[in-house]
Amino acid sequence: MKNVVTTLYFLGHLVMMSQAQQVIEVAQLTLRVAPGSTEELYYGFAEGDRILLTVEELGGKSIKEIEMAVYPDQVKLLERETAGFTNREIIVQRSAVYAIRLKNTALLGERNCRVIVKRIPAEARYAAFNTAVQWVEKVDTVYRSGGEEHSGYQRREVEKAKKVLVSADTQVVTLLERSERIFAKAGVLYGDRESSLEFTLPANTYYPDAKNPYRKTEVVSWAYWIGVGDEADRSYQQANTKALSKVADAAVSLRLVATGGYGALAVLALKGVALFTNPPKGDNVRYQLLKIDVGGNHQVLDQGSSVTAYRRIDKPLQGTFSIILTNDNYVDGINVNVKVLAVTIARVYADETYTEVVEERIADEALLGKPTVRITRIPVLANQ
Repeated sequence: MKNVVTTLYFLGHLVMMSQAQQVIEVAQLTLRVAPGSTEELYYGFAEGDRILLTVEELGGKSIKEIEMAVYPDQVKLLERETAGFTNREIIVQRSAVYAIRLKNTALLGERNCRVIVKRIPAEARYAAFNTAVQWVEKVDTVYRSGGEEHSGYQRREVEKAKKVLVSADTQVVTLLERSERIFAKAGVLYGDRESSLEFTLPANTYYPDAKNPYRKTEVVSWAYWIGVGDEADRSYQQANTKALSKVADAAVSLRLVATGGYGALAVLALKGVALFTNPPKGDNVRYQLLKIDVGGNHQVLDQGSSVTAYRRIDKPLQGTFSIILTNDNYVDGINVNVKVLAVTIARVYADETYTEVVEERIADEALLGKPTVRITRIPVLANQ
C-alpha cells in the first residue's frame, strides 16, 4: 500500500511539473503600425511566469522601438532600430499587467509586424491563469485651494483635421520607342556606327505646393529594354505572353500593361519582375545609359554589350537621359530596338475631420475649494 501511495504521489508530482513547464500561447497576431504612431497590446501574467516574446517586421524593415513594460512604464525590455527578435525572455516578478509597445517614427512607410506572445507558468496552479485584461475607469477628485498647488482638470471634445489619401492612379508613360540602323565599322561611308537617343522623364507636379500638396503626380520608377534583330524581338514577344498571365493575378488593375506591346516591360517597371531572357544567339550591341546633368556632364548609370539588355531604375527619377548604341561588328550592320517607359502615380488628398477628447488643466480662480472629477481608463488583471 505504501508503494502505491508513493507511486501516485510521484505521478501527481510529474503531472504538476509538466503543467508548470508547458508553453502556453497567449497571442499570435499581425499588427499594422501606421507612420508616426505607436501600437500597444496589454496582457496579464502570473507571478513566476517566463514570457517569451517574438516580434517580426514582415517586410524586413526596421522598427524604431519595441518595448515591454509592467504597466504603466516599468520597462523590462527595450529594443531600438530592429527588424525583430525571437523568444526574448522576461521573468515576471509579481502578477501584473504588461504593455507591449511598437513605435514607428517613419513619415511614410507603415510597419506590418507579427507578434507572438507565449508564457511558461512557474507553477501548475497558474497554468489556467487568465491573461486577458479588463479596462476600468479610475475616478480622481481634485481640489484647488489658495494655499495649495493642486489644480482641477476638465475634458472636452476638440474637432481636428487630418489629410487622407482619396485616390491613387497609376499610369505607364512611353518615353522612347525607336528602331535604329547602326552600320558596321567597314560601312561607315553609308552611316554612323554609333547612335545617341535622348529622353526626359515627366516632371513631378504638386498642387498647391510641394510642402503641402492636395494633388501630386510623381515618377516612381522607369525601365528600358534594348534588343538587336529578330532574335531579340521574338524574346520580347515571349516575355509579353508571360506578362499577360502575371497581370491576371496582379493585385492592381494593369490595363495599361496589357496594351501597346509593353506588357513585360511594364511589369518590370511596376513590380521589378524581369520576364525577359537573353537569346542564345544573335548580334550584340554595346550600350551606355547616361544621366545628362546641367552643364553637359554625364553620369553613367548602366553599360554593357549584349543581344538584349533591360533594367528597372528607381533612382534618379527626374531629368534628361541618353542611351548611346555602338556597333563593334566590322562587317555587318545591326537593327536595334529601344523602348523606355516610366511609371507615375497621381495621388489626391483631402482633409478629414475627427473628434478628439482632450484633458485640460483648469486654472480659473473660481474653482478654488471646488472639486473637479478626473476620469482615466486603466487595464487591470481579469483575475482580480
